[in-house]
Amino acid sequence: MKEIELKPCPICGKSVARIVSCYENSCKEADADCKECLCATVAVCCNYNEGGCGATGGYRKTEIEAIVAWNRRVQCD
Repeated sequence: MKEIELKPCPICGKSVARIVSCYENSCKEADADCKECLCATVAVCCNYNEGGCGATGGYRKTEIEAIVAWNRRVQCD
């Protein structure tokens, strides 16, 4: 599969975006050791640690959905 290129950040214009994962605990008991009920979501984030602004394109269920959402954002002036 061809890799989809991440566009520069629409907020700051820097090309330091990366894909990040967020593991959300959906246990009613909020048991941190429960691995079966963790659902993973991903987002593209303008990497603050590399001089970016920290903006995200929103969390999605798959990497492809996150990349598409990021690349569709409108560039700010």
